[in-house]
Amino acid sequence: MKRLHFLVMAAVLSAGVTCADTITSVQDGPWGNSVTWDSDVPDAGNGDLAIVLHEVGVHSINDDAADVQVSTGGSLTVHSGATLTVTNTVLVGDTGDESSIHLPYSTSTLLADTIRIGAAGVGVIHVNNGTLTTTGGLFVGADGFSGTLSPSQNTPVFSIGNGLTFGSDGTLTLSGWDPTIPPIDVVIGDVVLSPGWTIDLGESDLDPSFIVGDTWDLITFTGSLTASAPTVIAALGYEYVLNTATTGVVKLELTRIPLTHTWTNAGSGDWFDTANWDTGSVPSLGDKAIINNAGTSQITTGSAEVGQIETGLFGGEGHLEVSNATLTSTGSVNIGAPDGEEVDGLDADDITASFTATNATLVFGGTFNQGDPGIGFLGGTATISTTFDMMGGSLSTEGDYDLGGGGNPVSTAAITVSSSATILNASLVQIGDDLHLTSGTNFSSNPIDVTVDLLVEDTTELRVIEDFDCAEMDNAGAGASVGETTATFRNTFLNVYGESDHAIVSAGDTGIVDNIAVVELENCSWRVTEEIEAGGLRSGGGNTGNVADATIKLTDTDVVTGGLTMGERLDSTPGTIRGRLEMTRSFLETDPALLDFEGVLMAEYGKLDLGPDSELLFVIDGTTRATAVTVGDPGIYSAIDIHPNADPASAADLDGSIEVRFDFVPTAGTHTFELIRNEGGIPFNGDFDTYTVTGLDPGFAVDVFGVETTPGIVRLTISKTLFADGFELGDTTAWSSSVP
Repeated sequence: MKRLHFLVMAAVLSAGVTCADTITSVQDGPWGNSVTWDSDVPDAGNGDLAIVLHEVGVHSINDDAADVQVSTGGSLTVHSGATLTVTNTVLVGDTGDESSIHLPYSTSTLLADTIRIGAAGVGVIHVNNGTLTTTGGLFVGADGFSGTLSPSQNTPVFSIGNGLTFGSDGTLTLSGWDPTIPPIDVVIGDVVLSPGWTIDLGESDLDPSFIVGDTWDLITFTGSLTASAPTVIAALGYEYVLNTATTGVVKLELTRIPLTHTWTNAGSGDWFDTANWDTGSVPSLGDKAIINNAGTSQITTGSAEVGQIETGLFGGEGHLEVSNATLTSTGSVNIGAPDGEEVDGLDADDITASFTATNATLVFGGTFNQGDPGIGFLGGTATISTTFDMMGGSLSTEGDYDLGGGGNPVSTAAITVSSSATILNASLVQIGDDLHLTSGTNFSSNPIDVTVDLLVEDTTELRVIEDFDCAEMDNAGAGASVGETTATFRNTFLNVYGESDHAIVSAGDTGIVDNIAVVELENCSWRVTEEIEAGGLRSGGGNTGNVADATIKLTDTDVVTGGLTMGERLDSTPGTIRGRLEMTRSFLETDPALLDFEGVLMAEYGKLDLGPDSELLFVIDGTTRATAVTVGDPGIYSAIDIHPNADPASAADLDGSIEVRFDFVPTAGTHTFELIRNEGGIPFNGDFDTYTVTGLDPGFAVDVFGVETTPGIVRLTISKTLFADGFELGDTTAWSSSVP
C-alpha cells in the first residue's frame, strides 16, 4: 500500500514539472507556427529560449518566451496588434550578419525584462511606431559589439525601467527624425552615455527657421545622468553638441548651420582671400563653395576645408586650381555636375568647368562628380564640358567618382557631355566606392551623347574599393543614348576590389543605346577581385539597334581576375555585341579565391566565359616576357591561364573567334605557342567558331591550331621546312657569284 502511495505522489509531482528547451528557427514564418521552429512553438511557461535565425513574424498577443536571441542575420518583426512578451532577456546580435527586431506599427509591442542590442554581434532595433517596454534596463552597444537603437520620425513609445545605457559601440539613429518629438520619452532610472557613443541623424531634414542655439529633447529620465559627448553624424555641415543643463532631460543643441559661399572674382584669385567670396568670409568645414562666374579659385598653400564644392552650374563656368596644398571636402565635389538643381533648360544652359591639381592632397568625404548632368535640365539643349588634370599628389574619395555620367532622367532636354580626366605621376588614387565612366540611365525622350577620356599614367596605384563601370548605359525612355569611352592606363597598378564592366547595355523597347568602350593597359598590373566583363546586352527590351562594343587591349600587362566574361547576351536580348580582348606580351590568370577590400573571400568561379560575340586576338612580335602571373607554364608570349581551383563544371566556355597575328618573321623550324591553358586539367566547354592566323610569313605552314581536350589547352603550332643544303622550302635563289 505504501509503494502504491509513493508511485501516485511521484506521478502528481512529475505532472507539474516543465523542462526548458532551446528552440531554433529553421525557416521564415510566423512565431506561432510550429513549422517555423525545430521543435514546438517557444513558450515562456516552459522557460524556453527562442533563437531566431530567420525572418520570423509575431502576429498574436499571446506569443512569448523566457528568453529570445536574434542572431546570424535573423530578424524578428512584431506586426500590427501583436505583442511579444519575454520573461527574462532579449539579445539582439550574434555571429554573422546584422540581426534586427522591428516594431513597425503603432500597435506593435515588445515587453521584456532586459534588452541588450549588440550583445555578441551587430544588432539593431527599429521602433517605427510601436511600443518598447523593459523592466530591467535597455543596453545598446554596451557589450563590445555594435548596437543601434533606431526610433522613427513617427511616435514610438518607450517605457524603459531600471535605466538606459549606450555603450561605446552604441548608436542612436534618428534618420528622418522630427526634432520636435522626443525619440526616447520615458526612462525610469539612470542614463549612462559612454565615451564613443554615436548619434546618427542621417538625412534628417531641418526646418529653415531653425537657428543656432535651438535645442531638442532626446531622452527624458528620472534618475541620474552620466554623459559623455557623442560623435554626431549630421546633415552636411550642421553641427550639434549634447546639452545636459536641464535636470531629467538630455538635449541636442544646434551649434552651427552651414553657409553657401559664391565666388565673385571673375579672374584668378586666392581661395583664402575673403574679398573673393560674396559672404566676405572663406568657406570652412561644412560650408558649400560655388564657382560659377568663369573665375578661377586658387589654393596654393596650406589646407582648405569645405563641406561641398560646385564649379560650373547652369549657364555658368567655373575653375578650381590646387597646387602644393591640401583640399578636404566632407561632402561631394561637383565639377560641371549640377547638384539636384532644376531650371528651364535653354541653349544658354551650357556648362564649362575645370579642376587642376598639382602635387596636391585631395580628400573628399563624398562623391566626386565630373560632367554628370544629374537631374538638372528642363527643356532645350545643353552641353557640358569638363576637365580634371592631376599631376602628382594623391586623391581619396569616400564615395563614387562619376566621370561623364550617361544618365538623362529629365524628359525635355537634349544633352551632350564631353569630359576628360588625366592623372599623371600620382602616388595613390583611392575611390571609396565605384568608378563610373559614362554610366547612367536615360529616362528621357530626348538624346544624350557622352564622350569620356581617362588617362592614368605613372601612378603607383589606382584603387577602386567597389566596381569599375566603364560605359555601363541603360535606356528606359525613347531618347537615344550614345557613349564613346576611352580609358588608358600606363605604368600603373589598377586594383579593383569589385567587378570591372565594359560596354554593358540594358535597354528598353524604344530608345537606342550605342555604347562603345576602349580600355588600354600598357606595362600595368590589373587586379579585379570579382570578374571582368566586356561587351554585354542585358535583359530589357526588343530594340535591335542597341550596340554594346567593348575592346580591352593589354600590352606588357599582367592581369589577375575572379573571371572573364565577353560577349554575353542575356535572355536573347536583340542588338549588336562585341567583346574583344587583344593581348601583346601579356598574361591573364583567373583566380576564384581573391579577397575584397575588407579581406573577405569573394569565392568567384574563376571561369573564362567567351560568348558567341567574343573576339580574342593574340599578337606575337618575337619578344618574350621574363615573368608571368600564371601558376603553371607561363607560356611563350601572351597567355590566358585558368586557375586549377576554378569551378570544374564551368571553368572555360569557348565560343566566338580567336586570331593570332604575327608582327615578326620567326626563324625557320617548328614553333609552338600555348595560348590558353586550364590548369585544372579539365576539358573546355565548346570550341571557337573561327580560327585565324594573320601576318605569318608565306613560307610557314599552320600545323595545329585548336583545342586539345586533355588537359585543356588551346595551342598553335607552325613550321617552316629547311632542305639539307640549308635553303628554305621554295627558295630558288642562286649564289651571288660562282658556286663555292
